[in-house]
Amino acid sequence: MKRMLAIHDKWLQFIWNDEIFVTTSLPSISDTISHRRNTLFGHAARLPDDVPAHEALSCQVNLS
Repeated sequence: MKRMLAIHDKWLQFIWNDEIFVTTSLPSISDTISHRRNTLFGHAARLPDDVPAHEALSCQVNLS
């Protein structure tokens, strides 16, 4: 996370990850994972019926 935000702290001035989240107002990791899962689910659900990813999803979830 710190590398992505270009925050370089030295061992004398340690910055907690919680402080970074509060100051940058980034979404939480669980929100990001949830969003990406939902996006992938929607993508697979819209695929044609004969695509293996759609077939596998149909075995687990009723898409109708």
